[in-house]
Amino acid sequence: PVPSPLAKVSTLARMLRSSLRLLQPFARTTRVHGLHTSAAARSAAEPLSPPSDAELLDRLLSGSMSQHRLEAELGGDAERAVRVRRLYVEAVSAQDGVGDPAAVLSLPVEEVDAPEFYSSVLGTNCENVVGFVPLPVGVIRPLLLDGRRLTVPLATTEGALIASTNRGARAIAAGEGVRTELLGDGMTRAPVVECVDLRQAAALKRWFEAPDRLPELQRTFSATSRFGQLLG
Repeated sequence: PVPSPLAKVSTLARMLRSSLRLLQPFARTTRVHGLHTSAAARSAAEPLSPPSDAELLDRLLSGSMSQHRLEAELGGDAERAVRVRRLYVEAVSAQDGVGDPAAVLSLPVEEVDAPEFYSSVLGTNCENVVGFVPLPVGVIRPLLLDGRRLTVPLATTEGALIASTNRGARAIAAGEGVRTELLGDGMTRAPVVECVDLRQAAALKRWFEAPDRLPELQRTFSATSRFGQLLG
C-alpha cells in the first residue's frame, strides 16, 4: 500500500527528532567550549590591573613575594617599585625593630636640592666641586651586629652585590650575629721612598731599622703634618 502524505510527514518528524537527540551532546560540548573560548579571549583583551601598594606591602611583609620581584609585578614601573620598597623598609623596621630607617627614607627619590647639596659638601666632603654622580642605593637587612638588628643602606653599581650581601646578612642573623671589639681607632698610611736600585733599597731598609733611628724619623715626620703620627 502507498503511505499517505500524513504518514510521510510523521515518519520524517520521527527521523528528525532522532537526529536531534544524537546531535544534542555534541551541541552542548560545542557551546561550553565556545563559552570557555570567549572567556579566555575577554581575559586576554582585558589585562589585569596592577596590585595596589597595600596589596604589594602585605605580600612583602608575609614573605610571599621578595623585594626584587617588585619591578616585574608592576610591569617594569621602576619608580613605583622604589616607592613601595621604601614603604616596606619603613613597615618592617617598625614591625621588627630593625634599626632606624631614617638613613634610608631620607634619601632623595626624584630630585636633588642642588643648592642645599653643594652647601653641605663645602669644606667637608669634596673640593673643586663641578657636579655629582647619582648612585643607586639598596638596603641590607637584617644585619645582626652586637645584638642590634640593623638596616644598612649600600650604594653600588655592582650587579648582584646587594642580593649576595643580603644572603650573608640573613645567614649571620640566623645564628648569633656578629660580635665586634674595637682595638684601635685610626687611619694608616705607608710612605713610599724611591731608590735607584735594589742595593740602595736594601741599605735604606737597614738604616731605617737601626735601633736609635725611630725617634729621629718621628721628629722629622711630625714636622710635615699636624694630623699624622709615625708609629714605627
